[in-house]
Amino acid sequence: MFLFAALVTGRLHAQDFVVAQSQTEERPAGLLALPEIFGESPCEVSEAKTLNLYATPSKQRPPIGIIERLNPSRGRDDAECNQAHVVVRLITDNTAESLPTDESGYEEVKAVVYEHSGNWFRIALPRGSAWIERADSSGFLSYPEQLSGESFLTYLRPEWDGKIWTTPGVGQAVPAPGAWRALAKKEIPVRVTATQVVRGEEWIHVFFEAESCGQSFGNLPPLDAWLPAYRSSRDTSIWFYSRGC
Repeated sequence: MFLFAALVTGRLHAQDFVVAQSQTEERPAGLLALPEIFGESPCEVSEAKTLNLYATPSKQRPPIGIIERLNPSRGRDDAECNQAHVVVRLITDNTAESLPTDESGYEEVKAVVYEHSGNWFRIALPRGSAWIERADSSGFLSYPEQLSGESFLTYLRPEWDGKIWTTPGVGQAVPAPGAWRALAKKEIPVRVTATQVVRGEEWIHVFFEAESCGQSFGNLPPLDAWLPAYRSSRDTSIWFYSRGC
């Protein structure tokens, strides 16, 4: 019985931090709060609730499935109050599979958004995606726009190609200074100072930081540059440490 429970728990948590770990099927457009499922805070007392999923951003057709939390929080006395077991059940297949998630802050779990239209959001499922309606967009953390500033500890993902742009989406990329290119396999701290859309593609202006969270890369030349917001068909160029240093 214990082995079975362990296997189930492993499956339920297999899709945590999917953006940070580059496990999405498409380019992430941001993260979306689902307070009915995860609560306003991790250990808030909650009831069992479900959210409907739709094939299109409309309620003209019946839902295609639901999001369901299997372990409603009983408050801080609950040993698993901050470990929400949230699953997706599709009408065509009632098997419970873990909802892909990531965090916007320490244990602030969110759904992963691929696309949004008004108050409708297309979110990642274990296989594919579906639309969900919200009352407004207040719970939406958009990428890359809302990573600007100093509210997030953002970093450039490893395996950077060492190229930078002086103007977003214009001309050819140029090599960054060699001292920065030597760090290309590491997570390089960056601060997003601006974002811009050029011909439908998102760009980010970043300031490269030689020191972050007590770690120093030494005496490096100042560097700020434009980069594509996405590195591939599914990976973001940057992300952030949701739990701090």
